This record gives sequence, C-alpha cells and structure tokens, in this order.
Amino acid sequence: MISSDDFINVYRSRNFEAYQACLRVLAHNEIAGQDLRKPVNVSWHRDDDIPPLAWLCKSTPDKTQFVLGSQVEKFGDTFFEGVWDGPVHKAMFRESANFFGTGCSLLRNILFTPPRHCFDALYVATCDGVSYVTNSMALAIRLALPDIDDEALRDLAIVLKKHSDDSSALGADLAETFATKLDGWAFYRVMYHNFSLSADGVPLRRFHLEQKPNLTFATYRRNLRRVAKRLSRNAKSRRRKFPLGVVSTISNGYDSTACTAIAKAAGCKLAHTITGDVRGRSDSGEEVGAQLGIKVKAHRHILKSSDRSLSLHLDEEALAYASEFLATSGFGDDVVYASFERDIQNCVVFEGSFGDGIWAKKLRTGPGLPTGLRTAKSKNEFHLRNGTIFVPLPVVGAKFVQAIRRVLRQPDMKPFFLDVPYDRPIPRRIVEEAGGKREAFGQRKGATAPTPQNLEPQLAGAFRTVMKRYQSLVSYLNADTPKRG
Repeated sequence: MISSDDFINVYRSRNFEAYQACLRVLAHNEIAGQDLRKPVNVSWHRDDDIPPLAWLCKSTPDKTQFVLGSQVEKFGDTFFEGVWDGPVHKAMFRESANFFGTGCSLLRNILFTPPRHCFDALYVATCDGVSYVTNSMALAIRLALPDIDDEALRDLAIVLKKHSDDSSALGADLAETFATKLDGWAFYRVMYHNFSLSADGVPLRRFHLEQKPNLTFATYRRNLRRVAKRLSRNAKSRRRKFPLGVVSTISNGYDSTACTAIAKAAGCKLAHTITGDVRGRSDSGEEVGAQLGIKVKAHRHILKSSDRSLSLHLDEEALAYASEFLATSGFGDDVVYASFERDIQNCVVFEGSFGDGIWAKKLRTGPGLPTGLRTAKSKNEFHLRNGTIFVPLPVVGAKFVQAIRRVLRQPDMKPFFLDVPYDRPIPRRIVEEAGGKREAFGQRKGATAPTPQNLEPQLAGAFRTVMKRYQSLVSYLNADTPKRG
C-alpha cells in the first residue's frame, strides 16, 4: 500500500497538518473507484447461546444477516458492544476517537467499527460473494472453513497471529488489512478505522482524522480525565439494556497505577491487583492504591504458587482456563485476568496496556499507535464471554504521539525525571500529584502476565474449544431461517 519512502517520512514527521494530509491520501486511495456493497433484505437474530458480546454479519449480494449475542446493545439499525466518550442513546461510536469495543451502523452502506487501538480488530472472511464480518477470529475461521483439519487450523492460526504482530508494528494507518488466503477464502483483519465492504467483499477503510493536539501536562491530564469520565458515564447509562460497572487494575509499576489515578478522578471506586510473589517479588498495587484513596481488592495469581516464574506450561489443567486466551490474535499472556474474572464480569476495566509505547521517557513510537510488543492481544474471547470491556487508557490522545513528546520536553516536567532506565515522567507526575508516594511505585519493572509454553501444539485444540461456543449460530445459519427481532 505504501511504496514511497518520501510519503512515509512525511507521514511520520512532527507536523500535524502533514500527517493529516497523508491520512487523506490513504483514505482516497482506499476507496477510489470502488463499488460498495449495500445492505439488502436485512434480517436480525438474537442468539442467547453464543458469548454475550459476540456478533456476526453474513453478507451476500441478495441478503444481509445479523446475529447478535444476548448483551450486544441495539438501537434501531445500529448495534455495539463497548463504550465511547459520548451519550449512549445517540449511538455515535463510529465518530469517536475513543471507542473501546466493536459495532456496526446501517447507513447508505454497512459501516463497521473496530476498537480505536491496535490490540484487537474485526475479522472478515470472504469467498465467491459471501462475506462474514465478526468480532471473533475463531468464529470467522469456523464459518469459512468448517472442515479444516488440526494441522491446517494450527498453521492458519499462526499466520493470523503473525499478521496481527506485523500490523501492530506498522500501526493503525500503515498496516495492510489482508492477512492470508486458504481454500478460496480470503481473511482480513481490520484495526482502528471504520470500514465498509466492497461489492467483492473486500474491507475498505474510512480513515479517521484526528483533532489537532496542543498539549501541556495539565491539558493532557485533563483530557485523560475527561475521556475517562465520559466513558464511565456511557458505561453506567440507564439507556443501556445492560449497564456496566467501572473498575481499574493496579500494580506498583507506572502504567496501571497512573490509569487508576485517572480512573479514580473520573469516579472509579475499586481497583484490582495481583498479590503474592512472582519472580521473587511482589507487583501488588495495594500500598500505592491506599495512597491514592481507592479501594484495592487483591487476588491470588492464576499460577497459584508464589515462587514460580511467569512460564506457564500448557498441560491439561492449564488449558481448561487458557484456551480462550490462546484462540485469539495474541499468545495467551492475558490469562492473568482469569485470576479475578468474576469481579470484572460486565465491567469496564481501565488498564495500562500501551504505556510502554506512549509514556516511556525515550519515546520512539511514531503516529498511528504502532508497537512491536506482542502482549495484550489475547483478551478478546474472554471479553466476549465475560462481558468485560478493556480500556487501555494510554492510547487516548496518542495517535499523533508527537504531542506527548512535547509534553515531556516542557520545563515543569523536569522534577519528575529520575534518570534511571525504568523512568516514565508523565505517569509518575500523574500518580504523585494524585497522592502516590515516589517510593511506592515505579521503582522496578514488574510483570504478572505469564508466557505460555509449548504454544503451537495446543493451538488447534484451543481454537476448537472456543469454536464450540458458536455452534448454535452455525446451526442457525445452516438452517437459513432468519427471524426479525
């Protein structure tokens, strides 16, 4: 898609107007001369047996079928699962730069909306005029390739995971959507930008233009608080059929602690942390949480033993809770959330993913939220089943990251530089000015997310376990008897 080094250099420049101009070029090239598929003969079906937040669109030239899980919110011809910084009843998530979830609007064309970050995406499988669009990778594979054998399933999963990593490294704007082709089916993974389907079933993105940032530390923090408050209000709205709780996660590192401080200022009253030693020391956020004035609930690590490393051997016992984290675009590290899944069921969770790319002292991240990290990409099936909406707060306002670099260079930030390898002045200032003591957090790089071992041999089994969750939906489509609802 991008062949000119000069174009990429302009895109990555420090000039916001040049960056926006590049987005307009990308947007024009994406849809120029393309015929968009229009919704025809639309039918709706609720399926209470699939994961509550899962959904599917099956589109053909003469029919459009939607199947929604029991807790997917529907307003007229618009549906969504997630939160954004606007009123629920207007259902304008497609216009928001801060949408954490997925959705679809039936306008002149069908417009699909992925989450506004690069950790997850929407999945498209298309062949001979039939297109499936869904928020579950496992479901897309199951519908497109019902007879796939274990070896081919494992290989396809590996390819899709690699595409996820490659796409994340390029970021929301420069990544290709096409992932692979198998048995005539083309698979796509679409991050961040709204998209419609072409007449041939190819996803065509509508590139989202950002507002010009002009930040000081005070305005940056104010914006984070404002967005967090609006997200919380959206989550709790009585206009929802299924209102959501609001919590955060906290450790004694930088990112989740700063996010908890922001969430607390937005009305969040409870944070969850992992207790017990991992790699010989604790990463618990109980002490700094008390200093911030928020209630902290401690949970035992899913690995149970306090003296183990973060290596998780995938034996039969581990697979019982790890399969849904493996059957995603990630490698399973988010299995740590199984430690307290009941406490975050049907909740928005503010967390610190992407802090490594946005808040590090020496920022090397370019525009478009690119990250070479493979972490934090394995929550999706857990999210769909448990009703948990994850909000990685550091991505807010970070798509044009040069504005945050300018904050770091401002003179009033100097007292918050420690001049040590693990140093993040922005979150340190957020936490300290909210009441956290300097020695209580951010002293050493910690971790609680495990790294599953012997991953590849377990992939086919993990995906098949998750695919069974969608059997009623598959049976419904096979019966081809759409119902209005």
